[in-house]
Amino acid sequence: MERDTKATLHRRNVPEVDEMITEGRIEDLVRAFKILPKETQREYSIRVGGTEYGPREVDNFAQEFGIED
Repeated sequence: MERDTKATLHRRNVPEVDEMITEGRIEDLVRAFKILPKETQREYSIRVGGTEYGPREVDNFAQEFGIED
């Protein structure tokens, strides 16, 4: 996956709305995901096109991009 790929970060179980969505470069969204508390990360996914990536796949992207915990 290219670092500049456009993606969306989705959070489920947000009390005020059905879902919270942030758009941006996948590298930036992975960085945002990695700074979240571990117990909160399971509420998030990243989507690229029609493909959804869960926390494990996002961790793999972090390793690929050299993003530390």
